[in-house]
Amino acid sequence: MANKKATTLLLMVLSLALSACGGGGGDSAGSDNGGSSNNNGSNNNGGNNNSTDTVAPAIALKGPSKVNLEAGESFFDQGATANDNIDGFLTDFIIKTGSVDNTAGTYTLTYTVQDSAGNIASITRTVIVEEPQGGNDNGGNGSGSTEPSIASMIEGFGGAVFDEDTSTYTFPTGTEDWAGFANMNFDIYPMSFAEGGTITFTAAIPAGGSDTRIYFRFERMPYPNVGATFNLDPILITGEAELEYTVTIPPQNPNNTYSSFLMYVVDRDSPVIVKNIVVVDDAGDPDTGGDNSAGGDNTTGGGDATVKAINSANWFHQTRLPNGWGWFNGEQQHYTNRIENSFVSNGSLKIVAKQESFRDQGHTKDYTSARLNSKYAFKYGRVEVRAKLPTGAGTWPAIWTLGKNITENGGYWETQGFGTTGWPACGEIDIMEHWGNNQNYVQSAMHTPSSHGGTINHDGQYISTASTQFHVYEMDWNSDRIIFSVNGNEHYRYAPTVKNSDTWPYDAEQYLLLNIAIQDSISSSFSQSAMEIDYIRIYAEGAGPSAQPIWADEFE
Repeated sequence: MANKKATTLLLMVLSLALSACGGGGGDSAGSDNGGSSNNNGSNNNGGNNNSTDTVAPAIALKGPSKVNLEAGESFFDQGATANDNIDGFLTDFIIKTGSVDNTAGTYTLTYTVQDSAGNIASITRTVIVEEPQGGNDNGGNGSGSTEPSIASMIEGFGGAVFDEDTSTYTFPTGTEDWAGFANMNFDIYPMSFAEGGTITFTAAIPAGGSDTRIYFRFERMPYPNVGATFNLDPILITGEAELEYTVTIPPQNPNNTYSSFLMYVVDRDSPVIVKNIVVVDDAGDPDTGGDNSAGGDNTTGGGDATVKAINSANWFHQTRLPNGWGWFNGEQQHYTNRIENSFVSNGSLKIVAKQESFRDQGHTKDYTSARLNSKYAFKYGRVEVRAKLPTGAGTWPAIWTLGKNITENGGYWETQGFGTTGWPACGEIDIMEHWGNNQNYVQSAMHTPSSHGGTINHDGQYISTASTQFHVYEMDWNSDRIIFSVNGNEHYRYAPTVKNSDTWPYDAEQYLLLNIAIQDSISSSFSQSAMEIDYIRIYAEGAGPSAQPIWADEFE
């Protein structure tokens, strides 16, 4: 085995020496609003130029670092990946120690890899196997408690009726403004809310019904005379179309923790339907009194949120720092594969950018987020992504594509052996970019050898509700042109007269990326914000409006 390893590593080194491209990925973001989503340099992998290699391989887990199971459940190990600045990919040489039994206990798996210079790196995964709690239909706090669910607290207040089949609460017509209120007054401990959080819900009123307002109020314990409560701005519910609304939870006072919050449904001259109420704390943990173990489901009673990891058959977490210490464009985040930064709940994907100190790959950064690569690549067709964007000056969400052939350390298709071409020769298509310091302006852009970084090939439009409502971001790509639109309204068309490798690297397969980057201009008050994606659908070239997608993720 040792001889085979040395021979394989030698071949890797020779291959890299023969095929490495020149150039670097440090081009700064170039558009008027902050530039391209990822100015990936060509094969700048952060290696050293010294004759002695002292840099340890980068090793990353596939899947969550912490897994919770019930006794008797089978554990599937997703393993780990490894990449070295000199030797390249060393995933096949990872040695795993430890095992997981299906009886109650805490198990540690250690993954270790060594490069040809003797540098060693390792990473661990913790698997917690617990006995079933039982008798906790309301989704306790993970230690046998029976905190009431949101459904059980709302039902009956103000005449509210809960429909278990549709997970909706119907508030009937009220006789006075505040005559019937829904008091959710349930204990939200142990959610910390140190930096705040969010509440999302879907609401509608019947056709012809009167406008309705919903208020949220937070209370602290102990109850001082000043600052005991926070009344959030009212949300106006105006029509029969079900829309999702988001409210921001204020940070707690360091000396007083929140003890409860209340929801008031007022001005009810007609019934109001509310559903999918999800409370998310400052750690990005959706919670209604239940446990939110990384990688596990959080199913609470009464139709509340079910939180689960993304579908690994469709998506790959890209976490490797491409130049060894950071991402391009002066970005400030670590991308992680934790459920805290990306998860699925209530039929949509959430990518959460957070302010937190996080150390990975030998570097500590003050922000975390997620960057997903699709495991599906395509050439030509129509892409539709229904999304709601994050907020905050310095946030930089994007929905975009890169050539499947890009040489980028740590990208999914590179790990599959397809990396042959550097950026921008591989081509980049930015379907949607948004900058928090230019709220509601969305842009599409092209990056090719003829125009990249501060590209001239871009345009966009203002969407007044980009961060409060869902909108459909579209790209229609064929051999002649690429068209970009939002909700069917075109804002940019790329169709160069001369198509060659400099202007049109778009005659080969591309793959999707979803991410929120953090710029160095991030606001000091930023705590967290999420990009929410309802669905992604890819249709064949020329597909009509009634056609079925050839690939999709509905996040159900």
